[in-house]
Amino acid sequence: MLYYRILPSGLNLKPLIYRSNFKIPNFTQVLVNIKNKKTLGYVLQSVVEPDFKTLEILEILPAVLTPIQISLLKFISHYYVVNLSVAAGLFTPLEIGAPLSPFFENLADKRALGDKNELNVNLNLNAKFDDSAEQNSTTEFDEISQSNLPQNLNNGGYRENSIRDISMPNFDFSADLFSISSGKTARKVLTKNLNLKDGAVYTVSNSDNLAYEKKFTEKSNLGDVSDFESKFGSLGNPLNACLNQADTNETSAEDLSLNDGVALSKANLNDDAACEPTLHTCARSFKSNPNQSPGSGILVAKEIRPKTLNLKSNPADPVQSEIFPKIPNLNSVQQEALNFTKSHKTSLIFGDTGSGKSEIYFSLIREYLLLGKQVLLLMPEISLTPQMTKRLKSYFGEKFGVWHSKITPKKRGEILQKFQSREINLIAGARSALFLPFSELGLIIIDEEHDDSYKSAQNPHYNARDLALFLAGKFDVKVVLGSATPSVVSFKKQPSFRLRGTFFKSEKRFIYDESETGLSDMVLGELGASFESGKQAVVFLPTRANFRYLACRECANTIKCPFCSVGMSFYKKRNLLKCQYCGFTMPVARECDKCGSEMIEAKKIGTDELTDALRSAFPAARIEKFDRDEITTQNKLEKTLAAFNAGEIDALVGTQMLSKGHDYHNVGLAVIMGVDELLNFPDFRARERTLALSMQVAGRAGRSGEGRVVVQSRQREFFENFIEDYDAFLAEEIAAREPLYPPFARLLRAVVADKSEQSAKQRLEACMAELDALRVSEPDLQIVGHGKCAIEILGGKFRFEILLRCIFYASLIKAARICATHGFDVDMDPINFS
Repeated sequence: MLYYRILPSGLNLKPLIYRSNFKIPNFTQVLVNIKNKKTLGYVLQSVVEPDFKTLEILEILPAVLTPIQISLLKFISHYYVVNLSVAAGLFTPLEIGAPLSPFFENLADKRALGDKNELNVNLNLNAKFDDSAEQNSTTEFDEISQSNLPQNLNNGGYRENSIRDISMPNFDFSADLFSISSGKTARKVLTKNLNLKDGAVYTVSNSDNLAYEKKFTEKSNLGDVSDFESKFGSLGNPLNACLNQADTNETSAEDLSLNDGVALSKANLNDDAACEPTLHTCARSFKSNPNQSPGSGILVAKEIRPKTLNLKSNPADPVQSEIFPKIPNLNSVQQEALNFTKSHKTSLIFGDTGSGKSEIYFSLIREYLLLGKQVLLLMPEISLTPQMTKRLKSYFGEKFGVWHSKITPKKRGEILQKFQSREINLIAGARSALFLPFSELGLIIIDEEHDDSYKSAQNPHYNARDLALFLAGKFDVKVVLGSATPSVVSFKKQPSFRLRGTFFKSEKRFIYDESETGLSDMVLGELGASFESGKQAVVFLPTRANFRYLACRECANTIKCPFCSVGMSFYKKRNLLKCQYCGFTMPVARECDKCGSEMIEAKKIGTDELTDALRSAFPAARIEKFDRDEITTQNKLEKTLAAFNAGEIDALVGTQMLSKGHDYHNVGLAVIMGVDELLNFPDFRARERTLALSMQVAGRAGRSGEGRVVVQSRQREFFENFIEDYDAFLAEEIAAREPLYPPFARLLRAVVADKSEQSAKQRLEACMAELDALRVSEPDLQIVGHGKCAIEILGGKFRFEILLRCIFYASLIKAARICATHGFDVDMDPINFS
């Protein structure tokens, strides 16, 4: 019996010890029983038999964390100060019970694999991070010391066994040729069967990126599997040399019956010279059986994989033209930007809206795909940008997958199947796509890198942009950031290329409305003129849909959530009040709960009310609401955008969804309302965030001619100075932040919440006492402030916060660990201060 330390996935638990009859590689996914619930976990390491009773591992799954995933797991736990189990929850792409590949690496049978091919992967939980050197990187953290992680090695053109070779696609064993089953689609794969005395060695070829295939069938009778190395030599030998040593006949292979009941059907051999051999163990995911000896039912397998094709970008190459026939047409400035990104490990494309950043992305993606590398294209909310998916399809056909939270588990499984089989090497997705099992990741592109959605609001509070830059420093991965309004931190710390101009013939005129927030005469006049000219309009509100308070006209008392210290939003159509933080709803009150007055009125206009008001003012205009309450599905989004671009809608009224890079063809007017509320928010990033959002909305107007932008603000001077000159804003903002704020100093926010206000205060005081003691040895650590949060009560819990600042991240890590021991939620590099 063997014993293992198992890391539960997504639970705030320490590793637990379980037993199994099988020898399991480190970082293999397993299912274990925790409180009578089947729970996913990862094998950390084998241990000696403990002196207490243990449970048995329920099932061994055919998935192992890749080197990139292991590195991310370790770093997230360290830098964001979270339990390893919590961090591990990020790497679970499939729900328990979803179909998984039946192939995984087996290290029990050393006779076949040999010691030199054993995966020696250990997560050193006691590894110390090198805090001595400060790095000038956008990630706002320092490079950690190299941990002993496996790397893909290339030896004479033949890759040694690596973690990426562990997961294999599902096979349909009923066909003459094995088919990779993925939902309704199936792809034929050429194989070769070889009979062994105590196992079955067969080959699998994934030849999607090969120009041609040379096919023939063979049958072979080999000696005992223990003599495999002596008969065929080391894994580094060319495949043909191995085959020449075998007694083969050019006949169809016989069916093989496997120990686990799977029958291998007749198959062919792909003998392409671009293939390489690696050893594998073949087995379905299996459940523990106390009567089954270790290793029984497991087969040794030999797989052929295509070598990386070292192709150079050459549009005239017929092989490349066949793979990706469409080639981005770059002008001289775009080509210069492309060359700039190639000359830097990490870089920033600071490009105006419509300047052609996407074409540069596609050119880079194409080159890396032709090199056989995997590519990740991150976008803030890819589910909201269907036109990007269409553009990717025009360049790369079906050779990419789209990954975000709204895809179904079935679709997610299909994408993973194709991804792990290398049928697709390009993933376009939201931040969660970063945690997919990349094995040969070569390029990460982060579009709209300034967007706050790259930062997780939940624990762990990671930033996908920063994690990508961490990978660039640790692995051979190029990272390209792109934005028309780059973050101050990225602009300061990354080499950047300024891509000016636009492909649109556009002249924008900015008009400023300094009246109260709401439908002013100026806004109505501009909208009327736009409709009369046959142009469309977008009307933007910064707050969430229907974010409208009710207040007493007599005493000005606002109706607040009984569980949170914030006003409740008024949903006019549903006649109810809702808390946007905890989700509590209640009917609209007919009288004030403080003075009893029946005079209740709305204090802030929401998208419902604004849409109704515009429809009343312009009864002939077709005006639709465009926010998350209205656009609830991908289908609704695509239908609304299609109708708008077809001229069936005259105006869209919405929130930040309007600014998400949608391509509006005939918009002549953009109205930006109520931005002073964002500009005056108590946050050092308020100016940056407000200006970026306003410029993104303004960029939707005038893509096919003259555009007019109405900015409703009493801080006209700020917008006049910077809304058309983001370069000047960056220069001023960088000077203003030095030396107290990022990118010159690092921040840490820690929040404690408790149903008892007294208990929350006591925990705050105890933590502050320890932090004061820490400052004796860490004099650079500054306590910026502590006390009640801006939102004092949330979900019925009283909230207190501590804000810390330091130029050295190591000092903040020490402080964060102190906060965590007192039950604080720790947010490194915070962007939310409410």
